[in-house]
Amino acid sequence: MQIGDLLIGELQLGQRLNECVQQGNKSEFALLLSMLSQDVRDQDQFALEQTTNEKSDITLAEQFEIPTTQTLKTRAMADQHYSIALADISREQGLTAGRLQHCLKPDALSFDLDRVEGFSDEIVDNLSPTIAARLEGRTISAPKPPVDINKAIAAQQSYEAQLFVA
Repeated sequence: MQIGDLLIGELQLGQRLNECVQQGNKSEFALLLSMLSQDVRDQDQFALEQTTNEKSDITLAEQFEIPTTQTLKTRAMADQHYSIALADISREQGLTAGRLQHCLKPDALSFDLDRVEGFSDEIVDNLSPTIAARLEGRTISAPKPPVDINKAIAAQQSYEAQLFVA
């Protein structure tokens, strides 16, 4: 590489890489590739601007007063007690008060009370249903199809009729 051939932008780097491949110049190709970063955040289009705003310590959620997200599944006893408290508020003060309290701080949608202890939730969620049932001490048997007696008798009679004809 010569001094007059300085790289200014990504487009020139791409063109130079193509030229190195066509010419078989492995050393310059390796040098140009080493200039590239493996971290995508080093690229200009992914870099975030650092603004000097006096409200920089306030997040957007706090700025727009967005409530906390609703928990989908939980095993915490505090969440269970809060859900029971919401039911008590709805019963004592009415559905409007319960709905308002729920909108201010939503309770969990589901409580995982029957999880297997000693294993993380990710492991238990990835198990097949038969192995998960074995861990819980249950047995899964395939449902037996119901037998229609009238069809069975008709099939047997038609089979016997074919035997006598032959």
